[in-house]
This record gives sequence, structure tokens and C-alpha cells, in this order.
Amino acid sequence: MPARYHTPHRHALTSPQTNTNTPPMQESDYRKLIDELQTVIRNTLKLLDAFEDSGMNEHMIDDYERLHSILNTAIADQRRYHAELLDMLKQNNPTPPK
Repeated sequence: MPARYHTPHRHALTSPQTNTNTPPMQESDYRKLIDELQTVIRNTLKLLDAFEDSGMNEHMIDDYERLHSILNTAIADQRRYHAELLDMLKQNNPTPPK
């Protein structure tokens, strides 16, 4: 059985800030995107469990591995957006010197 976590393949979901014509994301944009990625993560985990419970992971190996790729990419993207949100909040609310 393949390892549950492996190096993710990048997909088309990239930070909108990489496009110079797109305005910077707002806090609400980050939070919405993070929530949507959490839904993808939760649903993918449920589907992986269903694959494993039914034995499909042994018969549909390519699909099973693709689900792992989707999961890993969503987790990595969510972490990146969390970090970007925290950086933005830190820049907007710097800690006063002591």
C-alpha cells in the first residue's frame, strides 16, 4: 500500500498575489480560501477512507495515488495561505517595541 503522505504535485491553485494585475488578497479572502481548502481536505480524507475500507485502493491504484496528491497539495496550499495571512496580519498590526 502506498504511503499516506508523499511529496505533492503542484497544481493550478496558486496565490492570486503572483499575478501583478490582481489586487492583494484581503483577510476575508484568505479565510474563505483556507476554509474551502479545509473542506477539500476533509472530503478527500473521507474518500480515501472509503477507498481503503472497500479495497478500491488495491484495484484503482492510480486514482488512489491521485487522491493522496490532491490531499497533500491542499494541505500544503492551506499551510501557505495560513502563513501569508499571518504575515499580512503581522504587517498590519506590528507589535509595539518594549
